[in-house]
Formats: sequence, structure tokens, C-alpha cells
Amino acid sequence: MSLDKITSTNVWMRLTNTEYDNLKPDELEVKFKSIYLEETGELFEGEVKIYHSSDSKNTSNLESGYDGTSLLISEGGEEKLYVINQGSVDGADWSENIKGPFAGKSTKQAEATKVFVDDSKNHFGIEDDTEVVSFGHSLGNHNSTVTGIVDDTFDEIYGVNGLQLPPLEVYDYDPTFFEAVNQHFGIKNLVDDIPDDVIASFRDLAIDYSVADNKGGVNEVASQLLGIKLEYLEGIEGNMDVLQWYAFDHDEFDETIKALKDNLPPLLEKVSVITQNADTIFGRLYEEGYITEDQKNIMIKEVANLEKDLSEAYAAIYENADINENLNELSLYGDYRLYKAFQKLKGSFTGSIENILNSGILERLESIKDSHSINEMLNALAGSSKSYSGKDLIYTTTSASGEPIEVNMSAALRLYREGALIFEDKMSAIAKLEKTVHEEIQLAFKEERNKVLDEIYHIESNPKGYAYSRGWMHRYPLYEVESLKVMDNVFPLEKADLNEQIYEMKSSVDSAYKLIEDYRKAVEDLFAEEEKLSQMFDLVRGI
Repeated sequence: MSLDKITSTNVWMRLTNTEYDNLKPDELEVKFKSIYLEETGELFEGEVKIYHSSDSKNTSNLESGYDGTSLLISEGGEEKLYVINQGSVDGADWSENIKGPFAGKSTKQAEATKVFVDDSKNHFGIEDDTEVVSFGHSLGNHNSTVTGIVDDTFDEIYGVNGLQLPPLEVYDYDPTFFEAVNQHFGIKNLVDDIPDDVIASFRDLAIDYSVADNKGGVNEVASQLLGIKLEYLEGIEGNMDVLQWYAFDHDEFDETIKALKDNLPPLLEKVSVITQNADTIFGRLYEEGYITEDQKNIMIKEVANLEKDLSEAYAAIYENADINENLNELSLYGDYRLYKAFQKLKGSFTGSIENILNSGILERLESIKDSHSINEMLNALAGSSKSYSGKDLIYTTTSASGEPIEVNMSAALRLYREGALIFEDKMSAIAKLEKTVHEEIQLAFKEERNKVLDEIYHIESNPKGYAYSRGWMHRYPLYEVESLKVMDNVFPLEKADLNEQIYEMKSSVDSAYKLIEDYRKAVEDLFAEEEKLSQMFDLVRGI
């Protein structure tokens, strides 16, 4: 049946990828039908109803960052509810990745997934026995898996590159599993006693850095991670500068010292965890081919430098505790150590980061994100003649010279469909104009002309009655009107013939339509072996 083809072909995977575009309901319906046609060669003629999580108050009130769309699709007496759970997009999603899948500390989006499914059922007014199918990528697939296993929310789950399902998260989310674990092992606070592992620390620091860097670069990184403003340190070029800063900008100095005292220890702890495991972390990235050996060495070196500089700054500040507490004296030794500490901080957040950026490692690591994408999976399944780029289907053939020729089939079908619709609308408008000219001008003229001729006939055929109504019989009682002749001309309608203009408009549309038909033929000729291609062009106009 038609609904089976949604999951037995790549329709579901491409539909999941489309969720990231946040289309409006009518746009998403067209997109679904287009994908269905491209993947099956058939026109989907069933009914599609769409509901988004932003319209669900219960889901929005959870403030989890969850984003999803449900589609109630029916055809030929069959009906299913499909729920697309969007993967990681923004800071809220990646924060959920850290606290949920990686650290086992949050289940907010899994809870929101179940709430949205329940709200979707109520919105569409469907029965509990209606089959519910989940589509998801990355965090979206993870959320489906959690609530699918624990709450039995879904009858079927389809996912791409879903994030891991850690026992800690299930332990926190599923009361039954929670009790079973506690009874079996005789414990009550298992999660609270387990520290975050190396990966959680690494990702936690990476997220903090990424969010800050997106807001304002290195200065914002320093502000978010250390609580300081780098501009305060710009004038610190020697020992005397520290004394002058302390003496004349006491509030800035006090603010900086206290911020470092509060923020350095937790930051240093995270960096130390990464440093201690740098060989493993960056060594594995090198072994898997994501980074070069030089880039591996640069990362290990710069992370170690960063830890060293932060450690020296930490020591300088805490060895001058009297400055922090009393702020009333500065020893020469303390002055020098603070100056060196500030210099190290400036160097750490500029030199080390610039070295990492210049190494090109971040560009190399983009391949990890690419490998995590839905397109990676689609292309692996596509074969040699088909591939996927972005949200589109690509056909590939070989020219006479042996060079590959690629045609964006999704774009070709969109062009043909949208062009045909535009030309149909234009022809419809021309037909309306032609009808209006005929009815509102030509027929209206004939109607008014006939009215005038009827009135003339009435006058001329009834002279006595007309004379009486005009009062002539009273003024001239000795006379009798025997006949009347209306001396008037009804001129023919002029300058209302638009046939030539209408013909020109029709010819213009016909010429444009011929262009897209020629384009269609050219594509069909390139892929003559694709038997369904011509049918796809015919059917796409029905979407």
C-alpha cells in the first residue's frame, strides 16, 4: 500500500531531513508529495494533516527546546500518525546532548516527545489504536528511543545516527527501571555518586566555548569562562601598570581578581581532565583520519600550554590572598606574579587559540559533522546513478566523452511543476480577460443597443400613446398624431477589439511553456533508461 512505501523507501529519511527547514504546513505537504514522487515514481493522492510542536501549549510549556512535527497521513482506508523529531540545531539541543545522552543528567526532550505525541492524538482526534511511527535523526532519534522503550509511545521507530541511550538516562527516566536497579543493587542515589566522565567534561567545555565564541569571539570567551573583560588587561605592559591599575582603577582590579578567584578553579579542572587524556582524545581522532599527525600534536601541545598558563594564574592569585581579601597592599613579589599571570591569560586566549585555528583542525573536524548527517546515509544507499545533495535528489549519467553529467532531479521537477502552474495561471487569467471583454464590453454593448432599439420601436409603433404621455394631446387637441420617426443613429462599438492583444499574450505563454517542455525532453533524453522519469514529469503537475 502507499503508506508502506513511506518507510520502505528513502521517503522517511528525506522527510526527516526536511524537518530542519521548518516549513509551513502547506509547504511541508508539497515537499512530502514531491519526495514521495521522486522516490517511488508515483503520485501520492491521500490526505495529509500537519501539526507542529510550537502549536502545542503542553509541549511548549516544558521549555525543553524540543522541536517536532506530526503528520496524520491517510490513503486507501489506511491511516498512520508519523512524528518527526528534529535533531540538534541550537544551544538548547546541544546542552540537552550533554546533560542527557552524554552525561545522563536530563530527560526533558524525551518527556516533551511523549507529551507532543499525546497532544497530536488529541489534536487530530484519533483513536489509541492508530499506529504511531517515529522518524528522527541524532538527538531526535534518541528522544524517540527513550520514550519508545520506556513509555511504549511508538509502534515503529526509524532513525539515522541516533545518539547513544545510556543506562543512566533510562534509570532517571523510567521509574520501573529505577526501582529494579535499586532493589537489585541495594542503592538509592546511584546517579549522584557517579562523576561526569572525560567525554562529558570535554564536551561541556566545548559547548561553553562555542556559545561564547558565537556571541563575541575571544573577548566573550574570556568573559564567559573566566568572568573577566580582556579590555581591562590591554594596558598591562609592565609591573608599574599593575600598580597604577590597582591605584587608579580599583573597581576594575577588584572585579577582575574576584572573578578569577571564582571561575579559574572549575575551568582549570575541566582543562586538566582534557590534558590528562589528550593523547587518547586526539590520538583517536588521528587514528580515524579526522585530523593529521601535526594537528594532533598541535592540539596536545596547546591544551597543555593552556593548562600551564591557567595554573600559573591560579597560583599567582591564590598566593596573594591578602590582596584578594584586604585589597590594601601589594608586595613587589605579588605585583610581579600578578603581572605575569595577566600576561599569561592574555596569551592563552589569543596565542593558543590562534595556533589551533591556523592548524586547520576545525575544518578537518567538519567531516565528523558531515558523517553524522542524513545525506551521508542517503548517499551510501543510493548507488552509482543517484545521489543526494542537501535536500535534493541528483541523477548522474555519462556523456559521449565519458564525463559525468549530473542533473538535480528535484530542482528539475520543481521547475517543471512550478513553471507549469505559473503558465496555467497565466492562461487562466487570459481566458478570464477574454471572457470579461466578451461579456462586459461586447455583450453589454449589444444589450444596451437592443434596449435603445426596442425603445425606438416602441415609440414609432405607438405614436398616439407616446403623444399622450408627452402631453401633446392636451396642448394640441385639434390635432391627431398618426406616426413618429426617431431620427437617431446607433454607432457601432469602436476600439474594443482586443483579439490581437489576447493572441499575443497567449503566444507568449505558449513560447514559455515550450521552453520547459524542451527542458523536460532534454532531461528525459539524458536518462532514457529511467522508465519512470517521463511519468514523474507528468505526475508532478498534480501535486
